[in-house]
Amino acid sequence: MEFFLCGIALVLAGGVLALVLPERWKARAYALLATAGGVAVAAGAFGPALSGQTVRTVVHFARVFGEVPLVLDPLAAFFALAIALTCVLGAWYGLGYLRLSPEGGQSRGGHFFFLGLLSASMLLVTAVQHALAFLIIWEFMSLSSFFLVLTEQEKDEVVEAAYNYLISMHVGVVLLIGGFLFLQSRSGSPDFGSFAAVFQVKDFPSGWVFAVLFAGFGIKAGFVPLHTWLPRAHPAAPSHVSAIMSGIMIKTGIYGILRCLTWLGTPDTGLSLAVLGIATASALLGVVYAIAQHDLKRLLAYHSVENIGLIGMGIGVGMLGLSYGLPMIALLGFAGALLHVLNHSIFKALLFYGAGAVYQRLHTRNIENMGGLARSMPLTSGLFIAGSAAICGLPPLNGFISEFLIYAGAFSGIVSNRVPLVLASAGVMAALALVGVLALICFTKVCGVAFLGLPRQPQPAGVADPPASMSIPMLVLGGLALGIGVGPQLAVHLVFPAARSMCGGLSLPARLQVVDILADISLAALILLGLTAGLLAWRAFLLRHRPVEAFRTWDCGYQAGTPRMQYTASSFAAPLMELVHPVLAFEKNLERPAGLFPESASYQGHPGNIFEAWLIKPVTGLIHRFMERFTWIQSGSTQRYILYGLVFLVVTLLVLAGTP
Repeated sequence: MEFFLCGIALVLAGGVLALVLPERWKARAYALLATAGGVAVAAGAFGPALSGQTVRTVVHFARVFGEVPLVLDPLAAFFALAIALTCVLGAWYGLGYLRLSPEGGQSRGGHFFFLGLLSASMLLVTAVQHALAFLIIWEFMSLSSFFLVLTEQEKDEVVEAAYNYLISMHVGVVLLIGGFLFLQSRSGSPDFGSFAAVFQVKDFPSGWVFAVLFAGFGIKAGFVPLHTWLPRAHPAAPSHVSAIMSGIMIKTGIYGILRCLTWLGTPDTGLSLAVLGIATASALLGVVYAIAQHDLKRLLAYHSVENIGLIGMGIGVGMLGLSYGLPMIALLGFAGALLHVLNHSIFKALLFYGAGAVYQRLHTRNIENMGGLARSMPLTSGLFIAGSAAICGLPPLNGFISEFLIYAGAFSGIVSNRVPLVLASAGVMAALALVGVLALICFTKVCGVAFLGLPRQPQPAGVADPPASMSIPMLVLGGLALGIGVGPQLAVHLVFPAARSMCGGLSLPARLQVVDILADISLAALILLGLTAGLLAWRAFLLRHRPVEAFRTWDCGYQAGTPRMQYTASSFAAPLMELVHPVLAFEKNLERPAGLFPESASYQGHPGNIFEAWLIKPVTGLIHRFMERFTWIQSGSTQRYILYGLVFLVVTLLVLAGTP
């Protein structure tokens, strides 16, 4: 625990130093101290994560909180490791990213201070097991990420996205406050350790309390329909902040849900199916909305909704295993969910880093304005394509491993003799397959339009791969994605103790036999890649002394083709969009031709969000109309404001006079 707390202190110290050091040292000082802090956190968390033991200490705040327990059990330690990895790489990437950014917006010192505060608060959230202290740290996490989203505060869309995010987070924290207050009133203690006993009390509304907490944590995680803040905030933030928020910050919501499950004990079958249904809807709708996007970072943000849904499907499978008393299903479901937490943090950060490198060179996030980047940015293109393969669940990359574990858990449910479990498991397998196909369609569109072909617009001068401070984190993440895919035994061994801790008192096997199957599949895929690389190397060897010339492909004798004649992202996705048009809530801007000789005409279609259009906007509109009825109070008259103050004082004195 000492290493863990020392690491958090180093990260915070890096943020504070960034406020006071000269401009040229701010980013370097923060990156160095964040790295030292991440190493210290890993040193403290590796033991509990691998051994399954729990490390506990108590911090005394007599006048405010009393005794605050800090606990590193396998679940908390695993999340701490994932957070430390993502935040350290984000610090180094941010060093180069902000150096290439234009002047304006938030100061560099303030930016790295809030980045350090966000990293430290996420780490503390995993270890603090005191309701009030947890909520305060949770609020620090939300506020620091709010200021990071506001980095380019001179842009109106950034300010709008940041405040939308802040409001959503406070709706979530109100739900958490309500749930924790109810639990504390029943247990008589804010210690998380006392909450588990409350859930076992007869006639306690455990399902309803879990639902409230699930909604509070689900807003942070981005489950449908609580996700509407996510595709706004992540594109508005700088790319290294987007990677941290999408890669690991939203996983604190997953951590909260899993922590609540440890209190719940054996979940009800209906509750398990409800979680599974919400997660499946999130995965399917997330990838469908992603296909419709042309903004590269917004597309990646919707894929975070999809992958949160995949993690939730693993949790739902694990809950079904617990409710039916089937240990293998529970273990596979939770192991797949936890491993996907780590895997998603790796390939999603890699994809956001690639998108950030492209944005810094082209100054656009619109896929329709890209093209031919594989020639000018070969390293970025190759790593982005590798990340795309990982997020699609293709072997031998890491996304395949965690999704295969969830598949295996669902398959174990199919061969059981419980009809509801068989039907639910069949639905999970079908949904996983469909999500994988849709993700493949989406990233085929992105990689084909952005990186292949010809530039659709003239590229700015100096389009090239980013500097080492940005390239090295991308290479590290690409290496991790391949390493976990090729050697799944180590990754599964890392999540196994945390997954076992989620299974309560069920009798569990010492190891997962499915890991051997995973290793064989990954080895076969690796051999195939090796053969392909060997053929390419042999081709290059044969052509080493021969000139290679480039000619146009045969085009029916027409030699005046232009880049505009290439497939666009819209045309690629159009057939699928026609099928799912009802759930996209398209916003159309049509300028009809007028007169015999019209000067202009245009049509633009933007995919909206059905939940925002049908749920969020009507509710906020109702609130706005209600508040407008009281605008007469704010009259602008100083005399009337003084009168309000006098009335308030009189009422207060009367209340105090009548109070014994």
